[in-house]
Amino acid sequence: MRVRQCIHLHCNDPINIQKLTSMANYSRAHFMSVYRAVFGETPHRQLQERRLRHAQHMLKVIGLSVREATLAAGFEDRSSFSRLCCRYFGVTAQASRRTGWAR
Repeated sequence: MRVRQCIHLHCNDPINIQKLTSMANYSRAHFMSVYRAVFGETPHRQLQERRLRHAQHMLKVIGLSVREATLAAGFEDRSSFSRLCCRYFGVTAQASRRTGWAR
């Protein structure tokens, strides 16, 4: 739970798997296995989803541009952010600013 909370609270910051495994005091393979068994997803997937939700909030509620929300949510570039938005929500980030996201 401590690792999951760290991802939730620090989703905008660079987080690597080594930091998470040392926090859990497990080897990488054991950590990945246990995390998936407990939460049903990988830490990377949870981090992506948390960043997308954070970006969604910044686009819809705060009114940031797609570029600003991309960087503020911890994504490195707009194109990867846009691809993730399409894959996860079914719409582009720009369209989501106007109409909202499906999930």
